[in-house]
Amino acid sequence: MFEEAAIFNNPIAAPSAQSFLEAIFGVVMYMSIPVIGLALVYAGFMFITARGNREKIRTATYNITYILAAIALILGSYAIGKIVYNTIIKNILGWS
Repeated sequence: MFEEAAIFNNPIAAPSAQSFLEAIFGVVMYMSIPVIGLALVYAGFMFITARGNREKIRTATYNITYILAAIALILGSYAIGKIVYNTIIKNILGWS
């Protein structure tokens, strides 16, 4: 009777917290790529339709700058995460 009550089915397909976090970061990376692509297309459209208006060109340039900063932030955070994982967790602590 009590054995059935103690059974817990894991609703998450990940066997560990590390693989769960890797899955979440992977989804964020793959979801951010099309969003950034669409934002770049929109900023380019704003730049083309500015037609010499300095304020609209400045706004489009700021948008492109912010998009490139977001790309650097996303790729940088991914790289830092991989570096920390490979050096500290795998090599120093010996966790796999």
